[in-house]
Amino acid sequence: MAESKDKLKEQSKKLINAAKRVGLEINAEKTEYMVVQRHEQIGCRNAVLEVENYKFKRVQQFKYLGTLITQQNEIDTEIKARIQAANKCYFGQTKLLRFRVISKNLKSQIYQTLIKSVVTYG
Repeated sequence: MAESKDKLKEQSKKLINAAKRVGLEINAEKTEYMVVQRHEQIGCRNAVLEVENYKFKRVQQFKYLGTLITQQNEIDTEIKARIQAANKCYFGQTKLLRFRVISKNLKSQIYQTLIKSVVTYG
């Protein structure tokens, strides 16, 4: 986290050097950065951050520990994504939930285990 692009470069250099000291290497293709601010700066939308030999891509959103984080910190995007995931899970289990042989208790356990956990945890 940094307040300016220069400070971000400085922090990135520290991270790269710390990783090298313990024998790790940064994967530039998998490493991205995101700018969080109130107003979008014109001309900086697709900026690439260059630090030493690395080029890091700027993104508008990314998924962290199952939660969608956006540049404007919009919660409605995360809610829509979870509803969509829950719908996929539910409609994938509709045949199983319609069987009359299965008890209501077992159907409730299926719901709690499969569907509710997708909504709650992504």
